Amino acid sequence: MDSVDLNVLRSVLEWRRAGQRVVLYSVVQTWGTAPRAPGAMLALREDGVVIGSVSGGCVEDDLIARLHDGRIPTDGPPVQLITYGVTREEAARFGLPCGGTLRLTEEQVGDPHWVAELLTRCEAHEIVARSLDIATGEVLLQSADKADVLSFDGNTLRAIYGPRWRLLLIGAGQLSRYVAEMARLLDFEVLICDPRSEFVYGWEEQHGRFVSGMPDEAVLTIQTDERTAIVALTHDPRLDDMALLTALDSKAFYVGALGSRVNSLKRRKNLAELGLSPQAIERLHGPIGLHIGSHSPAEIALSLMAEIVAIKNGVELKQKKAVAGGYMSEPIGVIVLAAGQGSRFRQVAGADKDKLLADCTGRDGTVRSVVEQVLVSVPASLDKRVLVTTEDRPQVIRMAKAYGFEIVLIETTGMGDSIAAGVAACQNLGGWMIVLGDMPFILPSSIERVAAQIAADCVSVPVYAGKYGHPVGFGRSFGPGLAGLSGDHGAKPLFAQGRVVEVAVDDPGALWDVDVPEKLVFF
Repeated sequence: MDSVDLNVLRSVLEWRRAGQRVVLYSVVQTWGTAPRAPGAMLALREDGVVIGSVSGGCVEDDLIARLHDGRIPTDGPPVQLITYGVTREEAARFGLPCGGTLRLTEEQVGDPHWVAELLTRCEAHEIVARSLDIATGEVLLQSADKADVLSFDGNTLRAIYGPRWRLLLIGAGQLSRYVAEMARLLDFEVLICDPRSEFVYGWEEQHGRFVSGMPDEAVLTIQTDERTAIVALTHDPRLDDMALLTALDSKAFYVGALGSRVNSLKRRKNLAELGLSPQAIERLHGPIGLHIGSHSPAEIALSLMAEIVAIKNGVELKQKKAVAGGYMSEPIGVIVLAAGQGSRFRQVAGADKDKLLADCTGRDGTVRSVVEQVLVSVPASLDKRVLVTTEDRPQVIRMAKAYGFEIVLIETTGMGDSIAAGVAACQNLGGWMIVLGDMPFILPSSIERVAAQIAADCVSVPVYAGKYGHPVGFGRSFGPGLAGLSGDHGAKPLFAQGRVVEVAVDDPGALWDVDVPEKLVFF
């Protein structure tokens, strides 16, 4: 049952307890095209106030008119059947689509005890059948099954009520905020669990309820049922896998975890080693989401919610991306360099102005800080993420954690030192993508194209207008060379140690670094 219908019942209970007369309308049958499905409800108070909906608006107007002109007598039958749209003219009058017919029950609500009981049972996540005897108005509540549907034989209306659909998010990072907002718009009750206290900040205005404890405890605490989806989004296997071990053995209709195809395969292997059955592991959705070419957190959230809603509605998942070969065959580490002090920028803007925190308008039209624009542009498929910075940048550190980056702190600020520290933090990979923290205008598609060309013995470089740009990808064989860099020397001398694959990109952002304040405006 959606929140609208729950609010209808809550209002019925409140109004009746206040001694006010209430008429409850329920859609019991439709023919042709109708605005609302069977089961939709509307409550009408004695003064004409309504809550809920049974059509696009015109039927509601007529129901209110019935009350005011005496067509709903207080001494009339407890339940009546009303039909709208019998003729073409009547359908047009009430705004029903061509050929649409709508039949409603008009029910005088007497003792509201059954309403209170129904709400209590729904809030306890029980599925309940309400049988309404049309002749007597008698109501009977019984337990129901998720496969039960509304039925009406002309004498008895049997309507099915249940709890709202729920979404439990493991992790309160940036992506979770986008998912929570979209889930709320789709009428999911949003629950969040993240034992990392630093991620709770900023959720005060978000629509979601925090569940205390560790992720596995949260899955048990909320009494997971067939109307619950659970998604692990922390990028931390210690937390994600903890939740998955419990969630995959629960009744949740959807269990997913953020990660690339390679990491998803590793996760399945780890779960098997931890004793989870093959049948339970088979339920895991990963990589999550439908393939829509998503790059930004908002797009990833959209693809995830599209998949969850499709499964909720029993729709076959035809738009899942089958990835084979290319850079997805081995994990690639993304190293964002954010330790440089930006002396040229400070000379112009002021000694206390950190260019990484300066606002700029990204290629997607959204205003973010320079470093957040960089973090947003990293594709979700590249989920081994490291940001190298200094401890005097707490805002950068907090932001990077929210986007799933591991933080590597260094004392020096040389590019060579930063690269070496980043590679040391994510060894034994298929390669590394070096991303500069002051280049906020690179398109995510450019990053993906460069990553796709990484091979063991080659350097992958974007080329725009005949010039080499960023980011630069290095294959596995360059690991020792990258780890041996130091000082202010970058990785360009390593180009001579292998093949250089030039990747043509139609992206001036690949050449655009913010070294002075004027460069905050992209054109």
